[in-house]
Formats: sequence, structure tokens, C-alpha cells
Amino acid sequence: MGGGGGARFLNSVLQTLSVMCRKEPEHTDQKLFVVATTSRPVDMASLGLASGTVFNMSLELHRLSEADEIAAVLRGIASSASDDDGGDESKGEAGDESKTADKLFTEENIETVATMLTAGGTSISVKSLMRLADTLLYMSGPVAERMNECLRHGYAL
Repeated sequence: MGGGGGARFLNSVLQTLSVMCRKEPEHTDQKLFVVATTSRPVDMASLGLASGTVFNMSLELHRLSEADEIAAVLRGIASSASDDDGGDESKGEAGDESKTADKLFTEENIETVATMLTAGGTSISVKSLMRLADTLLYMSGPVAERMNECLRHGYAL
């Protein structure tokens, strides 16, 4: 396939994505929220996925380098999890924090994660922060220990 997507982006995948994103939900009380990320927005346009075609809007997000920016994203994750009545309330091993975002990301834990991520003057993309938040949910132990493990393996950056 030609264009910026290259051979990695199959035409059948592109067509499916395009059709599914344009399709109205079967039930009017349901909503569909699709997030697509790219480091090359020009490729999205060349594939016909630019804002106004398949997606309603396009946002350019900078990397997060301030603790308050990271904390705001984590609060959003926790808030959206608490709004979801169908969340999994399962617990980890004895003494572990809850494995739901609204329980894990308390204000204290949000500040811990934000401080640890900005301590070395590094920055993180919103996509990477969302992936990190998801990873933290499935790890055991206190949040600081979970973060140390992720940072030790270079996962968060």
C-alpha cells in the first residue's frame, strides 16, 4: 500500500477502522470513544483518517513534564473509572491496593506517581502515561514499589 502508512498498515485494517468509526451505535444510549495516537499526523491525513473525515477532532498533545500535568491525567483516569459502574472490583493478594483505577489512584498515589516521573526532569507522553497507569493496576504492592519496578525497567519513559 502506498502512502505514509507503508506496508505495516494493511488496507483491510484501514477500511475496517474507517467503516467502524463512521458507524452509528446500535443503541442510542451507548457512546463510542475512539482514541488514535500517532507521532506522524501527516500519515493519518494521507490514510484518510484526518480530523473531520473519520474522527471528529484532532488534538496535538505535548509530552508531560510537570507533576501537575501528570496528576491531572491520572485524576481523569481515576474519575472515568469511578464513573464506570461495571468496573472490576477484584483485589490483589492480601494487603494489595484495589485493582481498579479509582481505588488505586488516590490523591496520595497520584502525587507519588507524578513526583517519581518528574524527579529526573524527564517527560512522558499521554499515551505512555495511560499505558503505565494500566500496568500499575496489574502489579502488586504499594504504588511507590510498582513505580520503582517500572522505572527500573525503563517502562515509563
